Amino acid sequence: MAATGPSAETRSSDNGEMQTPARILIVDDERPLAMILARGLTYAGYETSVAHSGLEALDHLAERRFELLLTDINMPKMRGDELQQFAREIDPDLAVLLMTAAHDTKSAVACLNAGVFDYLLKPFDLVDVEVRVASALLRRRQMQEDRDRQLAMQRRLQEQAERLHEATRGAQEALMVALAAKDRNTFAHSCRVEQLAGLLAARICPGEEHFGASVRLAARFHDIGKIGVRDALLNKIGSLTEEEAVEMQQHVAIGDAILRPVLDTEVLAMVRCHHEQVAGGGYPDGRLAGEAIPLGGRVIAVADAYDAMASPRPYHRQMEPAAVLAYLRDGAGTHWDADIVDALHDLAAEGALTADTPEEEEAALAVGAA
Repeated sequence: MAATGPSAETRSSDNGEMQTPARILIVDDERPLAMILARGLTYAGYETSVAHSGLEALDHLAERRFELLLTDINMPKMRGDELQQFAREIDPDLAVLLMTAAHDTKSAVACLNAGVFDYLLKPFDLVDVEVRVASALLRRRQMQEDRDRQLAMQRRLQEQAERLHEATRGAQEALMVALAAKDRNTFAHSCRVEQLAGLLAARICPGEEHFGASVRLAARFHDIGKIGVRDALLNKIGSLTEEEAVEMQQHVAIGDAILRPVLDTEVLAMVRCHHEQVAGGGYPDGRLAGEAIPLGGRVIAVADAYDAMASPRPYHRQMEPAAVLAYLRDGAGTHWDADIVDALHDLAAEGALTADTPEEEEAALAVGAA
């Protein structure tokens, strides 16, 4: 049975237009009582349907959507407290009112704790039923509106996060372009260190993709502070004086200042500490040692040192890979993390330390200068 009354409470669409009256499913094995409720609620302005068992009610719920379920608790085969559980699984937005005798309120109270809106004590008058129904429908609508607002806010926050991510990514790309324009050799070195640091991170922390991505990002920018170092110093042939060495060391602090707005704290710490030594005495902080140095920073330190020695620089000749590996082995445990040096040797034994071909390096430089 389904009917509507002369002054139906209606539901509004998003554009404010009035839609169909709220639909109520009435479930009671006492047929006369179910019909009285249906007539009263229909006259009050609702569209009503009637079922006389839990199974019949589930058939109704499967066929169409209702805003409210008004069900007796004490019914044969399927009780109303069982029915409401199945019904709210079908439609989590469904408002539920239970009907029960005064001596059987325990089940109704338990259902309230499970999410049922309210319950009515038998016998009741139709005025009270109408008030409880209207209140339940209002509460349902408010809950939906609150959820919709939360979802809208989440979407806005997600959109803002995506815009911020794109802006940050654009700033990062701009920094790499600036580095390539400043010093092509440093840019190419950063690209190679990023690649090698990624291999080392995967070797020492297999399966930790977030860590690997963070290390690669930090390695990409580990020398960005050299943007603030004089060209004459970067390209000087021969050894640096003590004063020049101190000035060169400032590239770490400069990089920290440049990157602070565009990198998160974890990655920034890796960049800042890539010249610290495991026995202490590195820079810029000097007092950091051992595991106090972030693992990612220790990874980048080994990758940076290997590439710096295995590549030609204005101030030294390119060393053979075997000689570089031996040098790093001598400094393992004092200058560099011994486990990471071991991982580097393993990669070398597997042939994973092959240098970029000139064509590959030129391609990397072209990307940075684009």
